[in-house]
Amino acid sequence: METLAVTIIVVSMTLIAVLMLVFGLLMRRGKALFLVSYYNLIPKDQKDKIDKIAFGKSSGNLMIRMALAIVVLSASIYLNQFWILIAVIVYILADSIVTTIYIFRKHFGSIKLLKKHLSITGVILLVSFIVVGVMFYYGEKETEVHLVEQEIQIKAMYGKSVELNSVRNINLIEQSMSDIGVTLRTNGYGGFTGTLKGNFSTKDHGGALLFVKADVSPTIWLEISGQKDIFISFADSEKTRQLYREIAVALQR
Repeated sequence: METLAVTIIVVSMTLIAVLMLVFGLLMRRGKALFLVSYYNLIPKDQKDKIDKIAFGKSSGNLMIRMALAIVVLSASIYLNQFWILIAVIVYILADSIVTTIYIFRKHFGSIKLLKKHLSITGVILLVSFIVVGVMFYYGEKETEVHLVEQEIQIKAMYGKSVELNSVRNINLIEQSMSDIGVTLRTNGYGGFTGTLKGNFSTKDHGGALLFVKADVSPTIWLEISGQKDIFISFADSEKTRQLYREIAVALQR
């Protein structure tokens, strides 16, 4: 992922973690309990019977652990460690569910409110994971490039078709896209495995359309008349070279 985008994400997540840490410390003192969603579902007469200090400690400790987990999460994004990121997300979900069950059993002695709370949370999480999963699947799926009649058909997220007669030049650069220089994602997908697809700004070529494995060389550079340049590379370097040869031959016909 490009440096600026990563920096914005990491800084934002760090600020969220700091806020969660502060609120967690307040909760441990029996304050700011309104931030606990299921606490707001409790009838007023039942709230008066709760040991707010004990309840606040349990909820505050969870909030503090989540703050630390978010710090690790942001670090995994910065270091491009996808599996650490997945492990932390799984931990956050597991800790949240287990601790919530513990809190309800210890402080409320009932799971009626828990069922309502978890059902709402579960639906939200399920929808979120489905959306993220679909985006990740299509984002990470390897780009397919086909030469069909007088067109180069790029089948991928942000894919497009390019007429051969609009290609002004084709080059095979013996560098990865990271070496060439990506400065900003304007409207595209930046995966945790070095996959870049869509519209990006580049160091020396301005705005470009990328379908690359950022750390793998070589890279195909297509100069398109009246459109953004296109860069293509695959995880298999030989596949990139083969595609270059096929397009070069087609342009000479």
